[in-house]
Amino acid sequence: DKVAQTLWDSKAAGIQTYGDLTGIATDTNGNTHEVYFSTITSKQVFVEYTLTVSSLESYETGNNQTLIDALSSYAVINYTAGVDVLQYELITVAGNLDIEYVTSIDVKVSTDDTNYYVGNVVISPEEFAFIPSSSVSVVVQD
Repeated sequence: DKVAQTLWDSKAAGIQTYGDLTGIATDTNGNTHEVYFSTITSKQVFVEYTLTVSSLESYETGNNQTLIDALSSYAVINYTAGVDVLQYELITVAGNLDIEYVTSIDVKVSTDDTNYYVGNVVISPEEFAFIPSSSVSVVVQD
């Protein structure tokens, strides 16, 4: 009912509410009203980076965690409702770190952690992309 009350308090008089869920709100006169609303769901996205480096011996493995953390932070800020996960953004996040010895960045994505592909992940208006650090992996090769 807290969501319903917040919606009621912020909408203009006479405006109908719509959605799959309902809650009860109380107006300033003490009358109760049924308020309709919907919520969004998370769509977990798995990301697999493959970094090609010029020297495996010189590459610092701590950079893997730096990349994982950078992507997770980027996702929290940028992937809101209905925003697709775009291939070039994933590559840009890694490229912007300017990790020493990296000569190439490849990215594959998945929504089931089994079937990975090169491309974008489409997110519907009722979803948001969720990319926790546990769903990001980094493979380093020369």
